[in-house]
Amino acid sequence: MAAGVVADRSPAVEDLARATMRLARDRFGRLDILVNNAGRTLNKPITETSVDDFEGILRVNAGGDFVQAREAFARRASAPTPSCPA
Repeated sequence: MAAGVVADRSPAVEDLARATMRLARDRFGRLDILVNNAGRTLNKPITETSVDDFEGILRVNAGGDFVQAREAFARRASAPTPSCPA
């Protein structure tokens, strides 16, 4: 089973990441896999791209993934390890 969460890179991204992990725990009991699929593009030439434009792309394309992964790892580290049937 899977669940999708639509998110943005807002100032509340850390709260959203924690809420996403709670959703996985409440719905499925644990988190087995996290797929970070964030991406933003800018449709203008690099010569017209400001540092603010570039930093905004990095915040979405790297920052959101980082925060989600950090929250997922924190929960995986404290979760019991599932056993494999023999």
